[in-house]
Amino acid sequence: MLKKSESILSGSIKIKFLGREYNIKGDKDEAYIHRLHQHIEEKAEEVLRRTGAVSSLDVAVLTLLNMADDYFTLRDDFNQVLEGRLQRLIDSIEASMH
Repeated sequence: MLKKSESILSGSIKIKFLGREYNIKGDKDEAYIHRLHQHIEEKAEEVLRRTGAVSSLDVAVLTLLNMADDYFTLRDDFNQVLEGRLQRLIDSIEASMH
């Protein structure tokens, strides 16, 4: 179902996802595109195992939703940690001024 990506034209990577081929062009290097492709494949295979979805569209949409959830969770966790550190820094600066 999911195929390993292949290099084609300079600056372009050909990947296969859910039976369809895509030519990926951009300013990222080939190794990075391969990492993205591998991550997406792993997430799609996880969706297939958990849901048994048959439709490629269903698999793609569920994969997207799972990846968006991962992103928002990480972003929110990062922001909480950052806000805590910033507050401690502010408190430390204010304490040293008194």
